[in-house]
Amino acid sequence: MFTILTGLSPVASMIDLWCALTALVCMVLTTRLLYATQFDATRARIAGYAVVGVAALYGMGVLVAGDGSFTRCIGWPLGFIIDADHAAPLQILRVILAVALIGVFLWLRSLPVLFALATELVLGIVIRTSGLTDLLGSLYGAVAVCIIVLAAWQWGNHQYAAGA
Repeated sequence: MFTILTGLSPVASMIDLWCALTALVCMVLTTRLLYATQFDATRARIAGYAVVGVAALYGMGVLVAGDGSFTRCIGWPLGFIIDADHAAPLQILRVILAVALIGVFLWLRSLPVLFALATELVLGIVIRTSGLTDLLGSLYGAVAVCIIVLAAWQWGNHQYAAGA
């Protein structure tokens, strides 16, 4: 009840988000491992790092978000600093991390993730130009969740099969 009345601090919100993302990734990864048909240790390791990187990107977004900023919605930085947000160095780190993650997903040749990233970019530009609405914010967050789910699926895709 106290949380409902007072809200969460940015750090507590980040931890809460990471706990939820960890549960989601574990469910997706476990499901995928049941049916994994190929093994590639390098690709599995890099996809795992990408999942951790995406979670870090989303968590840092919660830390830097200012009042009324759509950065608070889990999502990707669009390469610019949003005026309402705080901690410009952390925002710059988010942009660098996002660029690195895009490079990783290109290397992994993960077309579903790249499609989701393109969708996230288009939604972000629409939000930036026309303003944040409930629908756009919901879609933006939903696509961001799809990105981490698809990355976790990619991670599980290159692990040992359960019966192997």
